[in-house]
Amino acid sequence: MHDLKQCITFDDDRTKPVRASGSRWITHKLRAMKRLISKFGVYISHLVDLSSDQSVKATDRTKLHGYCNKWLYSKYLLGCAFYCDLLVPCAIFSKTIQLDHLDVLGAMLALIHTQNDVKKLGSKPLDQWPTYAMVLKNINSTGTEDMHQCQALKKFNEAKDHFTAEHAQLSSLVTTCLKSRLEWSSLEVTRDIVSVLATHGWEKILQEESELSSESEHKNPAEMAVDRLGVRFKNDVCLPVYLSLHNELPSCLVAITPDSSSSWSNI
Repeated sequence: MHDLKQCITFDDDRTKPVRASGSRWITHKLRAMKRLISKFGVYISHLVDLSSDQSVKATDRTKLHGYCNKWLYSKYLLGCAFYCDLLVPCAIFSKTIQLDHLDVLGAMLALIHTQNDVKKLGSKPLDQWPTYAMVLKNINSTGTEDMHQCQALKKFNEAKDHFTAEHAQLSSLVTTCLKSRLEWSSLEVTRDIVSVLATHGWEKILQEESELSSESEHKNPAEMAVDRLGVRFKNDVCLPVYLSLHNELPSCLVAITPDSSSSWSNI
């Protein structure tokens, strides 16, 4: 995209390609792909015109011709649409961890939500992915050509079959990447830590506990989480913290009432 912007100019910022090279922010990548999808026909037409314009340097004309051929392969357009949908939860997470008031608990919750959202998306058929489905809907197949914004796409059926076959695996790769950020633990352990530290959620725990038929036969989720953490870290330096939580949590839960729980701060 950076080389392309050196070869062509746009007077309208709403049409100009968005730079994504040199940036690792997911939001920048998404913005560039969304702009490409919405202005696809304009970009291709402009590339075709400039690649045959003798007033343009020969080296630039060659570059432009190459970009045009590359973009007309359906896998490129459908890939942009596919990753726009797949990376939206990650982009939301990226914005979340940039908040000034973010704490460790908030980051852990956001990571869990992101992984769950990606997993849910991967379990859906591609025709329920919003951006991907929108692009497919706008492609007019005549039997001999597959047109999008007045541009003939190459190998459309091949590209469509590829993403249909691979979308679940590609989604799984994203969740695997997210899990790698928690190499010290597992998602289940993270949930336990959050359920203990997120004191604002204890009111819900108490409400759920009151619906149980026999208190003697059940422990509430926070107490069970503390028990599991104790087993996990029994030989760890965290043991004194665990013992403290294990001893104090029941009395803390009893002290919370629906009227007072909103005034408690997360640990």
